[in-house]
Amino acid sequence: MISPTSQDFNISYTLLDRNSFVQKTKENNIQDLLPLFILFYFIPCVCNLLVFLVIEKESKIKESLVIIGLKKTSFWISWAITYGFIILISSMVVTAVMTFCELFVYIHWSVVIVSMVIYGLSCCSLSFILSTLVNKSRTAHTLSVGIIVSFFAMYFLEMYVKKDPVLYPIFLFTASPISLLSLLNYLIRYDEQRIYINLLNLFHEPGLRSSFLGLICTFIFYLLIAIYLDNVLPQGNNFYKKWHFFITDLFRNKKQASVHSNQQRIHHHHPYIQEDPKGITPAVVIKNISKTFRVKGEPIEILKYIDFNAYYNEIFAILGHNGAGKTTLMNIMTGILSPTHGEVYYDDLPMTGHETEICKQFGYSPQFDTFNNSLTVGEHVTLFSGIKGIKVDVDSVLKEIDLANKKNHFPSELSGGQKRKLCITLALLGSPKYVFLDEPTTGLDPYSRKNIWELLSRKKKGCVIFVTTHYMDEADLLADRKMIIANGNISCLGTSLFLKQQFNMNYTLDIHCHD
Repeated sequence: MISPTSQDFNISYTLLDRNSFVQKTKENNIQDLLPLFILFYFIPCVCNLLVFLVIEKESKIKESLVIIGLKKTSFWISWAITYGFIILISSMVVTAVMTFCELFVYIHWSVVIVSMVIYGLSCCSLSFILSTLVNKSRTAHTLSVGIIVSFFAMYFLEMYVKKDPVLYPIFLFTASPISLLSLLNYLIRYDEQRIYINLLNLFHEPGLRSSFLGLICTFIFYLLIAIYLDNVLPQGNNFYKKWHFFITDLFRNKKQASVHSNQQRIHHHHPYIQEDPKGITPAVVIKNISKTFRVKGEPIEILKYIDFNAYYNEIFAILGHNGAGKTTLMNIMTGILSPTHGEVYYDDLPMTGHETEICKQFGYSPQFDTFNNSLTVGEHVTLFSGIKGIKVDVDSVLKEIDLANKKNHFPSELSGGQKRKLCITLALLGSPKYVFLDEPTTGLDPYSRKNIWELLSRKKKGCVIFVTTHYMDEADLLADRKMIIANGNISCLGTSLFLKQQFNMNYTLDIHCHD
């Protein structure tokens, strides 16, 4: 017979903290949305940067700076520094908020900041790429909407391709949004598993290592594509290279002999073209330049074998009616356009292949105003002098053109004549060897025109100044030699005295004496 036995049990219980459970649930929900939030966090930067880059291209600000010697790398670096600083500050703010809210407990804050900065820079590189493909700001705004849609599609694409062992590595190292999403998902997973991650042990985990390296590789990949496209695609000027430039530049002899320009001239013994001065080496040689455009499939020849020399210490005027080809010729001389035939030589050095070296010695003022409306008049002088590597007294420079009282004004506040005077002054900064002024006195009053003439006459020493104009009196008083273009050909070229003699524009003075 089994006797009944009794046992004592010590049972204790504790009430669960419902608030802690709810808080943890909320944190998990926020963490689930965190990748999507960070994915779109830099979209405004991408869109704004793209629009600003295209506006600079559309307004020809970049073009005018490149013509006077601005390096393209300096242009890109300036934008990268500007937006890199914005990205860094934004990343620090987001990381501070996440740390305060304890969204990441076991993930060191440095991992989050570095990841966000690299991702933000890759987004900026994407803007660089797109800006080389777009020429209109309106198109850039439309493209911004496409960027938002494509990034949203990347969010769902990452869920699909991560199951494919072949496609996933490809997207991981070519699409920065997918690299970021993968990295954040790993960080969230390790944080939930209470595994401490910092920059030192980040590469110890295979998944984190692949995602982080993918983020770095996409940034470098995008940047290289942007640099390549900027070099091989026309960006509003003729300063672009062949698609294989990165190979040919390695074997190119930088010290190659200059290509001499002593070919036979087209306009030899033309009755209305004055012979060149004897014993003087030309500064600029225009050799048989022709330019043909296609309009509705039909070729139209704008310039027909233009051929002349220009010399130091002279002002060379180019005249002609509207559409005669004055601006086209000047654009070819500055490298904005490429000639259909012929070549331009500067001190016996051909323009083709030596644009960078030659443009450092250019001064350029186009017909249109190429101002950055976010800079004051004084800041424009500082910017252009900095590009040319010189230091100037801003007040003295502006006083010379009666704009000293406009130093702290923006270009939009200037009159048309004042803008033209500022353009001319910027072109003459640094005493360039070759100065190109396209209709510089258009819109100026007679007093201002006279001041500009005196300024150019003082500045011509040691350089050659090319001026296009419609005013015959201006060319007569200002230019040492002048050339008239009509129907794409040189009609006449020479000094005022030579041309007047050839066209019998002499004055006869009759004196009658009476006893």
